[in-house]
Amino acid sequence: MNINRQAASGGARPRFRSSTGVAVCRHPRGYLQYLSGPLKADLGMAMGLRAGAEIPPMLFAGLLSRGTDPDGHGYEELNNAGYRRQTVGLFPAGRTRLAVPHPVTFEASEPLLATHIAIFTAETEGELLWSGALHGGHYAPRPSSRIHLPTFMLTVAKPPAPALRD
Repeated sequence: MNINRQAASGGARPRFRSSTGVAVCRHPRGYLQYLSGPLKADLGMAMGLRAGAEIPPMLFAGLLSRGTDPDGHGYEELNNAGYRRQTVGLFPAGRTRLAVPHPVTFEASEPLLATHIAIFTAETEGELLWSGALHGGHYAPRPSSRIHLPTFMLTVAKPPAPALRD
């Protein structure tokens, strides 16, 4: 297991990643805990957007069990029974950020073992535009079959303005 230390402020406990890549925290009594409750995520751009690609009118959020490589590849999307990507819209949230102005909820018939979230160009397949880690303030002894991000808790980096050509 890899140990990632949180900031030393407030006596924070060490965070762990299990062998399956699921973000967990070790309880003081030794058992693992899984992210739960309302979550949030702040996503970074994939290479395609940095190069000036257009944002399509329809966008879809999907859960990942493994995050992307620096070039935006190498991720693993969940493949649970009943899981499907969710349609999302974007709204300006400052000079450098865009936010999803509605709640995003994923449900499946089995536990959703997700560590990351991404925004794609299509409901299935499609190009990955943004991705980032899920964060939450609560942990549970078992993973949930429901992941919920409240209104404006999913934010993305605003892509650069397209260059004007002469």
